[in-house]
Amino acid sequence: MSNWKKKNRFKKIVVSMVTAALMAPMLLGQSVKAEGLNEELDKTNIEQNIENKNGTPETNNTDNGNGAAETNNTENSDIAGGTPNEAGVPENTPGAEADIIEPQGEADNTEGASGRAAEPALGLEYMYICSPYIETPDTQNVVFSFAEGSQINSARLSYTNTDTGVSEEADAAKIEGNLALFSIEFKDETQKGVYTLDRIDVGMQEEIQQITLADQGIEGKFGVEKKCVTKPDEVIKEVEDNSEAEASVEVNVTALDENGEAEEAEIINEVIEETLEGNGAEASLAEEQEVIQKLERKSGKAGKPIVIVLDPGHDNTHLGAAANGYNEEKITLKIAKYCKEALSSYGVQVYLTRNGGECPSANGPVSGHTESQNAVCLKNRAEYAKNVGADIFVSFHLNSFTKPSANGAEVYYASSASNLPAQNQSEEMAKKIAAELGKLGLTLRNNQYGTNTSDFSVLRNSIAYNIPAVLIEHCFISNPTEADKYLGSDEKLKKLGYADAKGIIEHLSLVKGQWKEDAIGFRFELEDGTYPKDCWYFINGAWYHFDSKGYRQTGLLEIDGNKYYLDSEGRRVSDWQNIDNQWYFFDADGKMVTGWLKRGNNWYFLNTADSPDRPKGVMLTGWLTDGNYKYYLNPEKNQYGAEGIMRTGWLQEGNQWHFLNTEGNTYGPKGSMRTGWLQRGSNRYYLNSDGIMIVGWLDLAGKKYYFNKDGHMVTGEQVIDGKKYTFSSDGILISGSDGKVTGWQKKGTDWYFYNEDGSMATGWLKDGNNRYYLNPEKNQYGSKGAMRTGWLKDGDAWYFLNTAGDSYGPKGSVVTGWLQRGSNRYYLESDGKMVVGWKELADKKYYFDKEGHMVTGEQVIDGKKYTFSSDGTLVSDSDGKLTGWQKEGTDWYFYNEDGSMATGWLYRGSNTYYLNKTDNSNGAKGKMLTGWLKEGGKWYYFNTEKNSYGAEGVMRTGWLQRGSNWYFLNTERNSYGDKGIMRTGWLERGKNRYYLNPAQNEYGAEGIMAMGWREIDGTMYYFNTRGRGTDGLLVNTGLTAIMGKSTVKVEQMIKLFGDSGRTYPSDALKKGGAASIKDFCQIVIEEAEIEGVKAEVVFAQAMMETGYLQFGGDVLVSQFNFAGLGATGNGVRGEAFKDVRTGIRAQVQHLKAYASSEPLKQQCVDNRFLYVKRNVAPYVEWLGQKENPQIGYGWATGMSYGFNLKNLYIVPMYSL
Repeated sequence: MSNWKKKNRFKKIVVSMVTAALMAPMLLGQSVKAEGLNEELDKTNIEQNIENKNGTPETNNTDNGNGAAETNNTENSDIAGGTPNEAGVPENTPGAEADIIEPQGEADNTEGASGRAAEPALGLEYMYICSPYIETPDTQNVVFSFAEGSQINSARLSYTNTDTGVSEEADAAKIEGNLALFSIEFKDETQKGVYTLDRIDVGMQEEIQQITLADQGIEGKFGVEKKCVTKPDEVIKEVEDNSEAEASVEVNVTALDENGEAEEAEIINEVIEETLEGNGAEASLAEEQEVIQKLERKSGKAGKPIVIVLDPGHDNTHLGAAANGYNEEKITLKIAKYCKEALSSYGVQVYLTRNGGECPSANGPVSGHTESQNAVCLKNRAEYAKNVGADIFVSFHLNSFTKPSANGAEVYYASSASNLPAQNQSEEMAKKIAAELGKLGLTLRNNQYGTNTSDFSVLRNSIAYNIPAVLIEHCFISNPTEADKYLGSDEKLKKLGYADAKGIIEHLSLVKGQWKEDAIGFRFELEDGTYPKDCWYFINGAWYHFDSKGYRQTGLLEIDGNKYYLDSEGRRVSDWQNIDNQWYFFDADGKMVTGWLKRGNNWYFLNTADSPDRPKGVMLTGWLTDGNYKYYLNPEKNQYGAEGIMRTGWLQEGNQWHFLNTEGNTYGPKGSMRTGWLQRGSNRYYLNSDGIMIVGWLDLAGKKYYFNKDGHMVTGEQVIDGKKYTFSSDGILISGSDGKVTGWQKKGTDWYFYNEDGSMATGWLKDGNNRYYLNPEKNQYGSKGAMRTGWLKDGDAWYFLNTAGDSYGPKGSVVTGWLQRGSNRYYLESDGKMVVGWKELADKKYYFDKEGHMVTGEQVIDGKKYTFSSDGTLVSDSDGKLTGWQKEGTDWYFYNEDGSMATGWLYRGSNTYYLNKTDNSNGAKGKMLTGWLKEGGKWYYFNTEKNSYGAEGVMRTGWLQRGSNWYFLNTERNSYGDKGIMRTGWLERGKNRYYLNPAQNEYGAEGIMAMGWREIDGTMYYFNTRGRGTDGLLVNTGLTAIMGKSTVKVEQMIKLFGDSGRTYPSDALKKGGAASIKDFCQIVIEEAEIEGVKAEVVFAQAMMETGYLQFGGDVLVSQFNFAGLGATGNGVRGEAFKDVRTGIRAQVQHLKAYASSEPLKQQCVDNRFLYVKRNVAPYVEWLGQKENPQIGYGWATGMSYGFNLKNLYIVPMYSL
């Protein structure tokens, strides 16, 4: 094991039978038999076949990959094509199940060898880690093998949890000859982390030898409840190279052959390792969103066609394995092409990294290529996948081994601890493909799924680009029987390629069919000729919804109470979506989210209900009131975070500061606006009821405080405005600028108040909004001037002075309103006097006895019998008559003081109710009515339940939403009628105008707020619908015809372009016949006039679509496509025309298709003319599909497309 050849070779070491015997009781609970071991070893993942994929001994002196002739007559396979040892990983290592790591820098036994590290005295052979990842509770098994003949009697392993820094030791669980087994138990998640193996102390006879693994070039690590990246084999690599080829040094180790038999294997020049430039690249966390977007295409969450890259392994320069008359590089190309053929009918984009035998590397085929060039080739294959936007990467290979009996298929998948989503997708795809190969009769190797992880270069580099990737070893080219059965003809190769494709199709859930477009829209024709209708349907990576006629839908869609958004191509979206310049969030199932949303460490709030100014689901910004708390949501992206995130900590608005809770506590939830006292470190602040930080003087509960310019409460001696003041340690002003004590002062446990002249206050004191009572003289209640608390009798009246600062007010302040003391309830007037006798409150009558106690039940008062409810309200008076509100069944009634039932309008405080005048269809006489009521020819609305607008039955005013309709109820009596009446006709609210249906008509019920197009008194108006801005707001007046005589001249067009500040792209457009903006405008005038289209419409649209001829989107200036014809987004460039005039002509014809039913005057050059439903948008304002009266028809899907065209381009052009 210590004799290593130079030239960067490394060895694949196999766990010996002795090692297997040590491990088996732990892994299987039984001994491993030497006979028929294949099945057992598949279960344990200990098998490590040494499969030489470097050709056969048929060819002498073949290239070893470095340009030197090998003396062993073995062709060393070039790694660049993706052989099983592509990244220095043994073909059949346990991979994710086990790591075998060999020491670097072991000494050469050859005399005089230079540049070598001295061999450790003990001779460490290899180390075997059972699993790179375990979940608790479980045991990690590690085996060390030392030089043959070593007799060790003790071993201790030191290891460290790199997450916690804690180091521990473990003694060998079993020692046998030169082998030591360590079994480390991990009981629970407290031991979570990535562990490294540091040192092993080995006892031989009376000597202890210490081996530091890092010094031997060994990086042994594994994860506990945490994934970590490991290499199944450590690469043994020399720094220097000999100028001459050395003879191979034979090394004998105990190994397992493909049949599970122990044998002496000659490991001679096994594999040439590629130079790993940038070794170990992984996807960064910063690319997480890109990963998710790619992976989400499989579940219908992304918005572009699926891209598949197929990689035929090897090429004419980097030859693969060759045996039995077959060459790997030729076979893999054929299989890949058949795979592409099978995928081609599924609407996906398929690319091959090579279409012939040539090397796909940017460096091209080179003679005497070096290993670094091999690595470049491999990297370029993954780079190519990244450049074409690949969603998956599949590499095609054939296996080979020195023993012709080796057989079966296996699929390796990419792994990355920092990109588990892509790893999981890779593993799933590997299982699907392997399963299909198994159906052809191929034996699945490694495990029941036929899969394994690997650090192959193409896999490693692909997942670094966030591309799920697999590498397929189809069968053994070295097995004559298997090669003939699966590789012997093109038909057999086709079966392999189609099996691979079937696995990919199942993984991606692809559906065969094709989109059909007609004048109405798009439908998807399935293979059997039918169309999905009135349902969701998953098509090649995306979810679509089809209406009852089978047409795919777009935009916001409500189904079963949930809202979804389908992009312009009909694909259901998820995650954040910007719709008409407003942000929404859709969950993994595409459902619109409302309310609070947590993304990472950030919180957002999405509107919970539709309102006239903000649609449901839109992300809110600025101040938000939710329940009893206020929050602030970032109005735009800035140094504090993204737009919409909930802010915490200090917030500055203008010259005012607020503080938002940094965590949930007794003051409120995280992010809620603080009021009152705030302690931050050693500083105290005070925030008023509006949350504004106080600066300067503050009078609070009769005490004076001062806060400096930073809001810090001051203490001790302070100079303020040139005057000296003294404050106590809790910030209270003790003495003023003249040295006199003023304000509240605490002495012992009592509080006193000193007037501005320094005299002590006594008796009643008003301080701020509160009243206090200070002892007029020393008595049983305390010293003179001491603040009183509890019950106080002053004259004939009783007062209650708060005993503690609480919801009733500051300590000592006079309590007003309801007061609960033990089991008794009192009521104190606004001046604090305790009520005795009758009291009417909020339409209800109460009685308080001579002690001030509220009475309940039956009571005799002044010789008359009364009945009171449990909450003290009078139920019946002395003659048994009911008074006030009474509930009978589910209905409410009101009785006057004389016991008569109230009917009609009832005014109670600030609320208005209506009580049924007679028995009728609305209910019994006197019943409190709710909902709509027509009274005196006018409509009113009364609350149907208690809500934020008031109690049940209260008459509503202002905006009212009923279902999807909005109404407005007068907020005050004015020229339009009484307070509460439902308004009709024009409504002005500030600078905004709305229109409310004047009567029941084709638009709906009377009073409904108009949305969309409405003809009023002969003029067409447009009122905003769901989207940007306020619903129902008047946004457009009048209509602008597309067809007709142009009213602008070339000079006006040139002036509009000049005012934009853009530069005319003369170099590009002169190639198409328009060297100047004047030439361009003249062509527009001429082409528009021929077809009868207004030139101003054509020019305005060209300017809007191209950004004043700057392009910059999917369409290139060289296409001469000035209206985005056929450019549907996601990189689709659309139509291209031979020159500027043809491009303008196509645009004019397309506009005419929408605006008229008249035939064309010139030959049609618009390839999409036939797809347009004629005459559906005769006006500019109707070109936007969302504003077109025939919803879904029109030129563009964007909100306000036609309005923007008119208001931002056409109208300004008229004024020039």
